[in-house]
Amino acid sequence: MGPLLAAFSPDASALEKYWTPARAALVRLSRQNPVIDTGGTGWKVAVCAQLYRPGQAGWHRSRHDTPWFAMSGAMFCDGDFGPNGLEALARRVQGGLSWEQAASSCEGAFAVVSGDPASGEAIVVTDRLGTVHLYHAFSGGVLLICTSSLVLASLLDPAWNPVACREFFATGTVFETNSLFQGIEKFPPATVTRFRNGTFLQQWKHWDVTRVLWDGADSEGDTAGLAAALSGAMDTIGRNFPHPVLDLTGGFDSRAILGAMRGTGRPFSTVVNGQRGDPDVDMANFIAAKLRLDHRQQESRRTALADVWDDVEHSVALLDGEYDALLYCNVLDVHRRLSQQFDISINGSCGEICKGYWWEVAFPFIGWRGKLTSRKLAAARFAYAGEPAAEFLALDFNEDIVDHFAAILDRANASLANFPNTALIDHAYLSLRMQRWQGRIASATLRLWPAASPFAFRDVMQMALSARPSLRLRHRMSRRLIETLDPELSRIPLDSGYPAAPLRWNNWPAFVSPFLSDVKRKLRRRLRGDSAVPVLKQSLEELWSLPQVQDMMSEPRKMRSGELYREQPLAEFLSASRRPDFGGKALFGRVMTLEMTARLLRA
Repeated sequence: MGPLLAAFSPDASALEKYWTPARAALVRLSRQNPVIDTGGTGWKVAVCAQLYRPGQAGWHRSRHDTPWFAMSGAMFCDGDFGPNGLEALARRVQGGLSWEQAASSCEGAFAVVSGDPASGEAIVVTDRLGTVHLYHAFSGGVLLICTSSLVLASLLDPAWNPVACREFFATGTVFETNSLFQGIEKFPPATVTRFRNGTFLQQWKHWDVTRVLWDGADSEGDTAGLAAALSGAMDTIGRNFPHPVLDLTGGFDSRAILGAMRGTGRPFSTVVNGQRGDPDVDMANFIAAKLRLDHRQQESRRTALADVWDDVEHSVALLDGEYDALLYCNVLDVHRRLSQQFDISINGSCGEICKGYWWEVAFPFIGWRGKLTSRKLAAARFAYAGEPAAEFLALDFNEDIVDHFAAILDRANASLANFPNTALIDHAYLSLRMQRWQGRIASATLRLWPAASPFAFRDVMQMALSARPSLRLRHRMSRRLIETLDPELSRIPLDSGYPAAPLRWNNWPAFVSPFLSDVKRKLRRRLRGDSAVPVLKQSLEELWSLPQVQDMMSEPRKMRSGELYREQPLAEFLSASRRPDFGGKALFGRVMTLEMTARLLRA
C-alpha cells in the first residue's frame, strides 16, 4: 500500500492549521491524491494507493465508533495480503490480543498506524527490520506521522541534521533514527509506539532479533527447517498473487527462492535485469532455458538523461533524499515496466543471513566471543571510504568518521556483549545496513507497487540466524538449502563458476578453477583500488551538459543546500568534477541529490 499521513492533537485549530499544508505536500510529493482522506475529533489521516496500483489503499475500520487502521507497504497477516491482511490484524487486536501478539503473525515490509477516537490513543507498529521508513515530528502541540520525511520537512522548514548529512556524504545512507532534518525522526524497527492525544507515552519491541541469534536462541536452526520456512513464505506470497515475478540472478539467494517457488507448484515468471555478456545475466538466462521457465531479460533503456530527468526528480521524492537519486533512477524504470505485466516483485534481499555475510571481518577468530572491536567493523564495512566530503563540508565534529560509526555499532549491539562475534556482525548488518540502506530502496519501491523479500519472513530469519556458525560459513547453508529445495537447480553452476551444490569428496575438483580465478580477480581489484561502492552510470560530462545541473551546481553560493558547505573548497570540487580524470562520481551524486532535495522542499 502507498504513502500515508496522520496527525493527532486535542487542539482542533492547531490540527487544522498543520493538516491542510501537510496534506497538500503529500499530494505534491507522492504525485497522487489520497484514496482515504478522513478525520474526527483529535485526528486526521490520509492514505494513498501505490502509484502503479491506483484505488487500493491500506485502510480498515469496522464502524465509525471503532479504532481505525492505516498501513503502508506490503503486509501479510494470517496469510492474507493488503487490506485483507490489515483486517486480519484488526480482528486480532479487537479480539483481545496484545499488539505484540497481533504483530507476531504479520510478515513483509510494513508500517501500521492505528487510532482510537474513544481513548485518544494512537499506536504505530513497524516491521521486524524497519524496512518501511515511517517518520514523526512534534510541532505546535500536533503529532505528525508520515512515510515521507520530505512531507514533514516541507511543512516545518527544519534545519539540516548535520550528523545525518555527514553519514550520507560518507556512505550514501543515513543511520539509526535520523532523517536529513532536525526534529524529524524515523520509528525504529520491530516496535510498538503508543501516543495519547498527540503525546508520546511508551515504546516497546514486539520482536527481538537477539533472542534468535546463535547461541541465544531456544533451538538450533538447520537446513531442513530453513527450506520448510522458505517454502512456506513462497506459498503465502503465491497464494495472494497469481502473477508474481521472481528476480533471477546467477547467485545463491534468487536460486533458493526459485527452488522454493518451484516446489509450491504455483505459477510464476522470472526476470533478470541487465545486458547480455554480464555473467549474472547470462547465467540467469541459462537457468531459465534449462528449466523452461517463463522468463524475460529486461535490459536497461539507453535513454539520454535529459529525457528522463523527471524520473530523477521523482526519485528524490521517493527516497526522501536519503539515497542517490541517479542510482535509483534505473530501479524506478525497471519496476515501472514490471508492474505493467505482473502483480508483485519477489527478490532475494536478506538472503545474506544464510551465509555468514561480513564474517570475514572477524577472521581468523570467526565465531569466537570477543576478538572483534566495533572500530574494526566500522572501518571495514561502514567508513571504508573515509570522509571524502570533509574538505568542503562546513560541519565540525569532535570524532573521526570511524569512531562515529563505532559508537553507532556499540549502541546497536549493546545487549549482545556475551554473544559470539558472528552474532554481533549479523545484528549490525540487519539493524543498520538492511534497515537503512536496503530499507530506503525498498520503501521507495513499495510506494510504486507490491514487493516482497521472503528471506525477511519471521520463520526464515529465525531458522537462518539460529543456525550454528560452522553451517553458515563459506555458503554451506545456502548450498544445502538449494540442494534440499531443488536438486536439479543445485546441479547448475553459479555465475562465478562454483558449483551450487555443497563441497564433497567427489566434487572438489570443480571448486579449484573458480577459486583460483576468484583470488586473481580480488587481487586485481585491490591493486587497482576498485571500490565496491555503487557509482553513477551516467558520465559527469553528460550530467554537466544538462541545464538543470548547470542551474543547480555551477555557482556554490547560489545552491539551496549551500549552508552545508565551505564555498571555495566546494567550488574547487565542482570544478574538478568537469575534468575527465575526476574520481569522485559517488560523492558528486550525493551532493547533487541533497541540492535537489533542498530545491524540492522549497518548490
